[in-house]
Amino acid sequence: KQEPTEQTQEESAPQATTVTPPQLQAVTTAVEVSKDELETTAHITKLHQDMCSDDWANAPPLPYENCDPNGPVNAIPLFGGLTNALKMILLGGVGSWEENRCFFVDESKSHLNPPDENGIRHGFLHKYMEPIGLPLDHPIVVKAREENRVANRDWSDFWMEMSDRRAYGQMAKLPSLGFPQIEGHDLKRHLIRRMWRPLPKYRQSS
Repeated sequence: KQEPTEQTQEESAPQATTVTPPQLQAVTTAVEVSKDELETTAHITKLHQDMCSDDWANAPPLPYENCDPNGPVNAIPLFGGLTNALKMILLGGVGSWEENRCFFVDESKSHLNPPDENGIRHGFLHKYMEPIGLPLDHPIVVKAREENRVANRDWSDFWMEMSDRRAYGQMAKLPSLGFPQIEGHDLKRHLIRRMWRPLPKYRQSS
């Protein structure tokens, strides 16, 4: 008969309540967070802090006037639901900067901006977001319209090619924003902070 071995203090300590296999699986899954997931969580937290803070140090306004004032001016449509529309504006902005073109957001046909009982559209983004692109009454936009230099872009112009989507690992060059070279996801994270700026009252209540 085998003699019982001497137990250490750790071995003789009370054991945790037995966990059933499914529960154990869930606990293990929750605890074992990969490095990529941790980095993603950190990025999301940083985005929230920058987008919902009154401190512009980490997210200064974008230089929408860093473009050719005498060339074509892109009209980027507010297309689809809010999430999709903001994504397309971001990609349209990147494409415009690559083309060295100024741009403004065209809400004239967006279902997010329906006409009132008098058929007048009052705009959507300005109710919730700080300005994105040049305002419609900006001299560059006004002059471009007078000279018929407005290029009405379609959302597909900035989506059909994978390179237009700024996918992970793809490099872009945006010297007008201070990036001689930047990776696709880093670029989008950077622009989200500086482009999708909720108005102060929504930042403070979020």
